[in-house]
Formats: sequence, structure tokens, C-alpha cells
Amino acid sequence: GVAAARIAKDHPPSPAAGASVAGSPTADEAARLRRQFNQTLLSRYHTVAGAWRELDARGNGRVAFVDFCRACRNMGYERDTRQLWEAMDRNCDGFVSLEDLDAGAAELMLSLREALSKAHGSAEAAWAKKFCLNGQGRCSAEAFARACRSLGWEGDAAAAHAALNVDRASAGVSFRDFVLLDQWFKGASTPEGRWDYASLRATTSA
Repeated sequence: GVAAARIAKDHPPSPAAGASVAGSPTADEAARLRRQFNQTLLSRYHTVAGAWRELDARGNGRVAFVDFCRACRNMGYERDTRQLWEAMDRNCDGFVSLEDLDAGAAELMLSLREALSKAHGSAEAAWAKKFCLNGQGRCSAEAFARACRSLGWEGDAAAAHAALNVDRASAGVSFRDFVLLDQWFKGASTPEGRWDYASLRATTSA
């Protein structure tokens, strides 16, 4: 029906694990597409966080198919976005997340976000209390590392600071990018993000 067609438009079916459908990339092709896309993003935005900020323009913590295509067009990435989508949506949940883009960066950022939430409730609250004590709106690498240690966080503070310093400013990470930690993972536990693709294909092809 109309609802199923709308779902299919926003969340096109991805092949189940180990399966293949016409036009879908093979495992090797998918790996190549992801690698090329990541290289393009890093050459333009310099950090994974910067790239994700552009992809997740709505700040939902995950990107649906239509928004993904729109972001690719805005970035001038004119290749086959349908195949790229299937390559990026590794867990076939109908969305692309930071974890799909860079699992290592996602793990690091999620770990930091959890430490911030545990200590202060949110990244925004932690910013004023620990990360920007000079009132200048940015946090240097040294201040960032001290703040992370005060949280008891044992992650790589230098790597986290470099990733979040999207502007590569000498003064450090901005408030704008730091508080994105509050948004990036909020869609991960939303049950509506799970799709039964086999049933969806049967419905939309009937």
C-alpha cells in the first residue's frame, strides 16, 4: 500500500546476510565502495566527525536513504548511491550510522559520550563544567585530556580531540561539535530502526 511504498522509498531493502539481489554489490565491491567513500569524505572534511556532521544533517544519530542520497549530492558524490547505500548499511537496519561509517571512531565517541553522561548527564552539561573553563568557546587538546582524566575515562583523549576538532582550529574543539556527542548515538536503540527486509520485499513486490 501507500505506507509500504513510502517505507520502501525511505528505507530500500538491503540483502540479508549472505544473500544477493540483482544490482547489489558483492562483499568485495561493498568493501571497495566503503573505502572510496571514506577516502572522499576524509579528503573533504578531514575527520570522521566532520564527515558525519554533514551526513547526519538532521542530527538524528542515523541517516535514512533519502537523506543519505541528498547528502551525497550536496557533497558532489555522484556515484551509484543505491549500491553505496547497501554497502554502508552493513547490518541491514535501514539506516547508516556513525558505526557503519567508521566502527573504531564510533566506539571511541560512544565510550566518551557514556562517560560524560554518567558524570554530568550530557555532553552539553560537561562542556561548561569541565571542558571550557576559560569561557572562550573552545577546548584545547591539553584541557580536553585533563577533563577526560577527571571523568575517569580511559579512552584515547588525543584521538577523540583530533576527531572532534572538525575545523582543525589551533584553539581546539568547539562547543558546536562537542555537543554533537549528545545526538550521534540516540538512534541506535530506537526499535523502529529495525526492518524485516524479507517481508518488506515481499510486500513491495506484490
